[in-house]
Amino acid sequence: MAHAVDLTLDLPPILTSHPVVPPMMPMAAAEAALAEDSVGAGDLFWSCATDSVSVAFVLEPEVSPERAQEMLFALMVAAGDAIARLSPELALPGNAEPVLANRAGVGSAHIKVSSELDDDGAPMWLIAGLDLALKPKSALEPGETPDQTSLWDEGAADLEGADVIAALSRHFLTWINRWDGEGFKPVHDAWLFRCEGRGKTITLSFGTEDEQVITEGQFLGLDEIGNLLMRTDTGTQVFAVTDHMESIVHSVTEYEPEPASQES
Repeated sequence: MAHAVDLTLDLPPILTSHPVVPPMMPMAAAEAALAEDSVGAGDLFWSCATDSVSVAFVLEPEVSPERAQEMLFALMVAAGDAIARLSPELALPGNAEPVLANRAGVGSAHIKVSSELDDDGAPMWLIAGLDLALKPKSALEPGETPDQTSLWDEGAADLEGADVIAALSRHFLTWINRWDGEGFKPVHDAWLFRCEGRGKTITLSFGTEDEQVITEGQFLGLDEIGNLLMRTDTGTQVFAVTDHMESIVHSVTEYEPEPASQES
């Protein structure tokens, strides 16, 4: 018998809930609704799936497209805060951002910014999305699939999707308010604090599947609007996060937890 899904979320009043039935994903549902001009800022699309958390926040930024990408980092920081609040055991020293360690298969963050601008040069909308695996999708034991894990595998077996979405929403709004009042620097600092890839070698890919150019260098950090700074053989280069998000997430959120000590 299929489990009933509770469609009621404990969300801040400013957000409007839009449950999405799989296989449709919240990012796609949000974009489709925006194309019909039926939603706007404060609409939250979330998946009814019970083994994962997938959300898409619709925002209407009053900043340039370049600055709009800063919301992606605010969402990732909010996710780390929310999970740490719900399951403190995941906030482990040395694990920069285990929830978003894409190489470990826990989840990923996404952003889509409208190419249409208003009279002030700001995007008409943006969608900031997050996907997290609550429970393992494989019947194999943890460790047998090192590229896949879940919050359950990481020790948060009691987490419910509705609780994660509610906590994430509150933390995200808190970070948006702080960003609005203090600028990108607090978000920048919080994200780098969780990012173990800083100072390490990362790889970015460019071009099409048939014709790819690979650039490798040392990850230095982010600039004042969230672009990635990388030191290469030719000097320091700047890369737009929105253009290379998949490569960046794969590189800078990869981590290898320290092996557990063997106590007799």
